[in-house]
Amino acid sequence: NTFVKNNINEIKKLILIFDEMSGITSEDSNHTSGKEAVNAIFDVFMNNNFNIYTNIFSIFVSTNKQIPSILNFITSEKQYLVKKKLYPEKYLFLNKTNNYFQTYDLNKNSFFDQNYNNKIVIYQSMYLNYCNHKKVFRCHQYNPFDKKIKFLPGFKDSIFTKIISAYKNNASATSSIIWRLLRHVNVIDSLLEPEGEKASFKFILDNISKSLDNKDVDLVFAHILVPHIPYGFDEKCEYDGSRGTNFNFMTIDQKRSQHNLERICVAYYLDNFFDSLKKKKIFNKLEIMIFSDHDSRIAQDELG
Repeated sequence: NTFVKNNINEIKKLILIFDEMSGITSEDSNHTSGKEAVNAIFDVFMNNNFNIYTNIFSIFVSTNKQIPSILNFITSEKQYLVKKKLYPEKYLFLNKTNNYFQTYDLNKNSFFDQNYNNKIVIYQSMYLNYCNHKKVFRCHQYNPFDKKIKFLPGFKDSIFTKIISAYKNNASATSSIIWRLLRHVNVIDSLLEPEGEKASFKFILDNISKSLDNKDVDLVFAHILVPHIPYGFDEKCEYDGSRGTNFNFMTIDQKRSQHNLERICVAYYLDNFFDSLKKKKIFNKLEIMIFSDHDSRIAQDELG
């Protein structure tokens, strides 16, 4: 689904892409736990005067195909495949990066090319890099070892978490085993993506709010790995790392229930974010678009 708040006199645009957030008409919404999630999502967007488009769907179930397609106005899998025949890389519009802290570089972005986008601020994960475009004014990439990060209540922001996360970041087999074991017994949490990005969700939204204060900026564009697995939110929308480590032991029913809880928490933090923009008197001056790249993929994961 896509949620849009239009304003004729907008001074800037905000685009938020939530990774792996199922839409209103998804299989997750049809689950017994889905009604509460759908109501929470509807309440936030209707109360804040958004237009809600429920019949929009993803043409791919992977981020590396879906988001580049959206930003380059690809509207069908057939159109993607026709263009792909002329392109040597594995994925259309993407290059595998040599940068240790990133996975893919976006090499073509027709949306950013448009005339009404001149100064762009980016918030991105370490997975997909949007920042090479000439119109990008500032680039904010999630840094798991940034000392300024503020995490949600419940996150184990300890020196032990920092040390083991840094050790795991070196990608040795031994470090992965130790990191996984200590998380499983609930001694540490993970600063790495996507766990750390979810645990700092409010912090990211707060920083986006600060970027919107800049009168010179035309567009703030954010792709956030929330509510992407591993799971992490509890019923208070605080952080509980044990919910992520138990993923492989959960049934499809349990996964759908937890994913719907994660959707409720996204709605909760979005509502608070909108309130903060209203207090700063910039909410009504924005054109906002919010959507997801694909759904939870729970059934696909279970079927292998």
